[in-house]
Amino acid sequence: NPTPLGYTVSDETKEVSNKSLVTFTYPEVEKSSLGNFVWFDADQNGKQNEGEVGLEDISVELYDVNGDLNATTKTDENGSYLFVNLDAGEYVVKFILKDGYSFTVVNAEDVNETVDSDANVKTGKTVAILLVEGQNNLSIDAGMFITPKPSIDIVKTTNGGNVNNIVVGDVITWTYKITNS
Repeated sequence: NPTPLGYTVSDETKEVSNKSLVTFTYPEVEKSSLGNFVWFDADQNGKQNEGEVGLEDISVELYDVNGDLNATTKTDENGSYLFVNLDAGEYVVKFILKDGYSFTVVNAEDVNETVDSDANVKTGKTVAILLVEGQNNLSIDAGMFITPKPSIDIVKTTNGGNVNNIVVGDVITWTYKITNS
């Protein structure tokens, strides 16, 4: 925002005049950017560890704080994404889960902001991110892992597990232990 400027114009005789040409030049508004990385969090700890790879073709959406969708993109072959040419303001990034995946721990304790996951585990959205003019925020990441498939384990035992003591004609009691995981 320009600061008001007062001035007086005089002609060559030092008389006050009402004719002048004044030019004000303001600097161009610098645009901002926002982005970074979506990775496979093999150990599900919410931290980008050495050897954990980026996930390709993950949809990433950019919203303003009013909830209006501003832009969409997809991660590249390395798991990187970037939104460019943004005005200063507040934004929310939403990561779209890959089928069969879940989000890892958000903002893991004692993990540097540049290598943690910023996606809410239920919504995939970040908190509001404030970008100032000319800022390049490359710390908005999301970790994902393959969601374990549920299973049922059944263990059948008899006579305390000792089948060597069973004699023909004995009453046998079977025990079933069922575990749902």
